[in-house]
Amino acid sequence: MNRRSLLVAAGVALAGCSSDTPPVTDTAALNAAFLDRFNQIRAERGLGSATQSDVLTEMASAHAANMAKHDYLGHEQPDGTTIEDRFADRGLLPGCELPVPGSDRYYAGAENVAGAVESGSVTHPGTDETFYITGPDSLAKFVMDSWMTSPPHREVMTLPAIEEVGIGVGRNGEDLFVAVEFC
Repeated sequence: MNRRSLLVAAGVALAGCSSDTPPVTDTAALNAAFLDRFNQIRAERGLGSATQSDVLTEMASAHAANMAKHDYLGHEQPDGTTIEDRFADRGLLPGCELPVPGSDRYYAGAENVAGAVESGSVTHPGTDETFYITGPDSLAKFVMDSWMTSPPHREVMTLPAIEEVGIGVGRNGEDLFVAVEFC
């Protein structure tokens, strides 16, 4: 992964985790942290909360592992598999189609992806704020808050129809690949 040009992603680094902090790849801790931060963001905007989905978590974990294995960030896998394919393969369409308010557009399922690096401190994209990642909670806050500064990622996260989410993290050396699926 080219760490200098993460176009779709928020660059994240991890600084020394305490022994009491779950590892940043602990799926249960990540789902809880991302879901808490996601629901805080939605509550601040008067939107309904979401719940964690086992199917979406499996899908996010598989996509994150694929990105890590093939060292890319994106929504289309190297074999051509798309977001829509991944949702359809799991029987989630048309149920997970998410309408965009004020338009006749919809997402056939939705996801955000991000890249992360496991060492050092980071700066929010477009700001001078330094941030330290110490585990799932700080990773979730940094990634979610970074996505909120990106109009396309923010649009997905604030779709009123979202009811469920799942998070996955893949690892390739010190590089982490994050995928969040929305339904």
